[in-house]
Amino acid sequence: AEQRFSIDMECFLAIVRVFFPERATELEEVQRAFAAEFDYTKEAARQREATAHCSALEGVAVPEPVDHLHPASRPSSGGKVRRPNGLCTKDVLVMERLTGKSLATWSGEIADMLSFEEG
Repeated sequence: AEQRFSIDMECFLAIVRVFFPERATELEEVQRAFAAEFDYTKEAARQREATAHCSALEGVAVPEPVDHLHPASRPSSGGKVRRPNGLCTKDVLVMERLTGKSLATWSGEIADMLSFEEG
């Protein structure tokens, strides 16, 4: 999928550069953003950043990626490293499983509450 996407984007960019050169920079940025989506190690890094940013928010939890920084990747009490690189790879993103309300459920409840208050 990644290779096909790359070929399609390059063809599309070639056309844009000829007929709409003023839009080429924007499309190149879109290409870079989508390319990052094909590498789950980058997504794991962004997930870890989100986890850190939200850690001080009471009642909010963001799942931690099971990457090389995850506790399961650190040495056990016997000194043996269980998973030195974690479980996240370029093709696989593994996160902790959380319990509780999802953001979608919570935001729906808030929307219902606000619409009830508005009448």
